[in-house]
Amino acid sequence: MGLVRLPLGMRIVTLSVASRPAVDGANLQWRQVLLTQTLTGHDWLEGQEVVKEEELLPIPNHCLDSVRDSGAVKLRSEIWSKKGFRWTATTVIDVSSVIA
Repeated sequence: MGLVRLPLGMRIVTLSVASRPAVDGANLQWRQVLLTQTLTGHDWLEGQEVVKEEELLPIPNHCLDSVRDSGAVKLRSEIWSKKGFRWTATTVIDVSSVIA
């Protein structure tokens, strides 16, 4: 039984910080501060294949006050295939206990 290979196109991760302090009941406005490639060691995926990659993304110094005020950062991962498929995942991380 042959496996289907899906050739990958662009693979990026963006890091965003809140543009103002968090207020209960209000949505945060996000400002993108870092864009980087991910999964650079993979040119294609096979069906049912699980791919993981851990990266340490630096928060730029000029953004530290925003991160301290809001206590959160947002990561968005986007992967495009060369056949027109696109996958995205977004997560907001509470960093209030680890940033001083």
